[in-house]
Amino acid sequence: MSKKIKPLTKPQFEKFYKTLNQCNGIGELKVEDYLTIKKIIKITKPKSILEFGFKNGSSASMWGAASPLSKIISTDVWVKDIQNENAFKINSIMKGGSFRLDWIDINTLPEKKESYISDLIFVDGDPYKVEFEIEIAKQLDPKYIVLNNWFHSRHREEVQLASQRFGFKLIEAFTTECGIAVLSNNDYIEND
Repeated sequence: MSKKIKPLTKPQFEKFYKTLNQCNGIGELKVEDYLTIKKIIKITKPKSILEFGFKNGSSASMWGAASPLSKIISTDVWVKDIQNENAFKINSIMKGGSFRLDWIDINTLPEKKESYISDLIFVDGDPYKVEFEIEIAKQLDPKYIVLNNWFHSRHREEVQLASQRFGFKLIEAFTTECGIAVLSNNDYIEND
């Protein structure tokens, strides 16, 4: 009989998070947002996750800790030694799943679609380019998109309009510093 693999508890995650370099919560998800990520995993049950914008791995560590059986790919346009070190640490907490950090511009993802097909895409990039990022995500045909900055006062309207324009429906929103929204792809919604 095999042992059921569980996500890290909040204290376990906080202990792990302290080992990551330069994850300070400035311009990224904060350690307190881990429970929100666990709730999103429970709602969406993704087998694969694609993240736009690794930076130093704050949110990527949360996806890995909350969904250790998933295949997770995080992308960024710059990958330096600190990012590679943090990516290695994140991969170490995957229990049956995997984590990979790709140095790639998201502009090129649709032409490499087969390598980046995912159940869930986390759009954590530039809030000023949210429409473009949602358009790229739509081309990759995920079941869900999770958007950071959903409630951010400067970006709320543009984020919500972009999600509607590309056929995504809000199924859950979470109050974090800037807000996180879980959107379902209308292409996957079953008609009653």
